Amino acid sequence: MASLSFPKFKEYDDLWGKGNWTVEPVSVFAAHGRVIFYQHNLSDDVLSDSDQKITWNMVHGYGLSVARTFIRQNLEKKWIEVAAALHQHVISRMLGEEMKGYLRPGAKIVWSRYGETDVYGNLSDNEPLIVGNHSIAPGGFMAVSADGGLTAGFFSRFNGQQLFGSHYLIVKRSAKEMEVHQPDASTTLLTLNCPNEWEDESSVRVYKLEKGLESEVPAAVGDGQVTFLFDAEKNANTYRVRYVPELAGPIAVKAVASQTGGRIGTRWPVTLKISNRGTKSLTDIKVKVDAWKIAASGNVPAPTFKSPATCPDPATIKNLKSGEEISADFELALPASAVVDARYLWIRAQIDFTDGTSRTWKVNFKLDMGQLL
Repeated sequence: MASLSFPKFKEYDDLWGKGNWTVEPVSVFAAHGRVIFYQHNLSDDVLSDSDQKITWNMVHGYGLSVARTFIRQNLEKKWIEVAAALHQHVISRMLGEEMKGYLRPGAKIVWSRYGETDVYGNLSDNEPLIVGNHSIAPGGFMAVSADGGLTAGFFSRFNGQQLFGSHYLIVKRSAKEMEVHQPDASTTLLTLNCPNEWEDESSVRVYKLEKGLESEVPAAVGDGQVTFLFDAEKNANTYRVRYVPELAGPIAVKAVASQTGGRIGTRWPVTLKISNRGTKSLTDIKVKVDAWKIAASGNVPAPTFKSPATCPDPATIKNLKSGEEISADFELALPASAVVDARYLWIRAQIDFTDGTSRTWKVNFKLDMGQLL
């Protein structure tokens, strides 16, 4: 084939017969390190106005084209934003790099490598493609850099966690910060793997970038991962995750679902493990807990209730020496609807204590309802 426009498989099969044609990107293989490739602009078939066309061009080393009329008529704002973000953060890494590999291991799978960036394409219209801990949505792609600094694509599952629908995500990583871009943003719960250097969970912070200003948002940190709600309200499309050791507190806390007794009606037992990692003893510890659900419907998840929780008598936690750990059991009083339509519980714990000065420490957790049922 001379053209690398998104293939109309049935049309080509009708023209030449099924199994009598294939795509071989010879020109890209020969010249991608010295030539910037773009599709011609004479046909709508090559414009970046669908997930499949974007994937086809990404895998084959082509830039993305958007018709000027789309901008004038504001008909395809989504594709303009997606193309612009991919050019800025992903394609810019691939420009001027040799095509080092190209494989079609299956009828609906294609892989290529440009420099140190691998690109996987899912040519299926209805089945996700699983690559590692990610699921590439039907018609989507994934680009991954060898140094781990970039993971981008069109995903239905990310880092082993199901997303609310399919999303374009661009995740850039460094030793001290991760930045997440979502062009054409929509709300989802998102889990990222923390760099190995981030040993102190309480030093991880998540910030929402909106109109050039950052604001901190709740995040659950544990087992080497950070989870937060990517809230796309007001078109916010960028979040930053930072490691800030100077903000770490003297208390480390984990929340686990109780495996003893199980739930009683709509009351759910959960345990907080509270440890003192500071050098001073902590006294007069008081624990307050509330929670809300994140719906399982796939619609915009949002706090739909807050629940008081019963905790042990605060007077039972009078003193916690340096290096010691205690457990605080409590029950979440949930509405019956949460059992039916909640996907996760978002728990917030506030711990008041004294270490010479009265202080407050707040922490968030995400619990999978499936583990509690």
